[in-house]
Amino acid sequence: MPKILDDSRDELKRQLGERIRYMQEHEPETLAKYLSQLSDEEAHAIMYDDEIMLRDNQWIRLDSPADTILLCAGRGFGKTHAAAATVKRAIERHGLKHILYIAPTARTLNKSIAPAIINRYPDGHPNKPQLKQGYI
Repeated sequence: MPKILDDSRDELKRQLGERIRYMQEHEPETLAKYLSQLSDEEAHAIMYDDEIMLRDNQWIRLDSPADTILLCAGRGFGKTHAAAATVKRAIERHGLKHILYIAPTARTLNKSIAPAIINRYPDGHPNKPQLKQGYI
């Protein structure tokens, strides 16, 4: 595995995500007003930016000395989303070429995990992976 020196999160993006989640829960009208003022490009930029969209406990650091990461959490935590965002970041930011993903069955990989990774990319993104015969 290549040595990843810095996988820190942009603090302003993290705070924006916190604010969006707060408004979603406590001030939905304010959030709707805010989102309606964004252009389609700005809305997509927020929606596909994992530094904004992930909660703090979903951000999986890739600069730790460990070469194996186990994500073990309860139902509804967002494990698939967090792992898909981490895979995308590992590829896009850190240039990893090989990632081993272990799941209970091939069906789980093909029906939920692979689509989650693919859906972290906007349409037309040059690096958006394609699912073919069980491989991304």
